[in-house]
Amino acid sequence: MRKILAFLLLSVLPAGSEPPAQRPRDDPGAAQVIIRWHIQKGFCVVPGSSNHKHIQENIEVFDFELSPEEMAQMASLNQKKRYFNMSYQQIKDWMENYEIWD
Repeated sequence: MRKILAFLLLSVLPAGSEPPAQRPRDDPGAAQVIIRWHIQKGFCVVPGSSNHKHIQENIEVFDFELSPEEMAQMASLNQKKRYFNMSYQQIKDWMENYEIWD
């Protein structure tokens, strides 16, 4: 619960607040690196998971910072390729036929 509160507090820090200190990290997972990259780029990140371990890992992205070299390396991976290629009509058809189940 304490880390969730810390996450909420960090998410509402005023602009210009001190960034977290860069520290040697224990090899964060790919998801953590991707989330952290988006945060450092200034994007709003809303990760989702129903797995408690993954939720915890998603929260633990505020105790490290990617170096400028790592940020550049991540940016260089952009292949200008869309991975979600459904047309508006395909999305509409899919949503109309989507069944909610419990």
